[in-house]
Amino acid sequence: MRRVWDQLRAKNLESKLLITVHDELIVECPGHEIEAVATILNGMTSGIMPIELPVEIKVGKSWGDMKVRP
Repeated sequence: MRRVWDQLRAKNLESKLLITVHDELIVECPGHEIEAVATILNGMTSGIMPIELPVEIKVGKSWGDMKVRP
């Protein structure tokens, strides 16, 4: 979580890491920053464990509306 927050700040993004829920990170992100934030999240989560775990990024106006991002 801290590494994600640091990267958001280092890149001067408006996006904010709001909360974690179990194994999920919830980020508030303006539409024009979605690609940059997705890249940060993918980069930060890969290589954490010795096994490869699937990473799913979802986008939506609310937590309930989130859809899997292709």
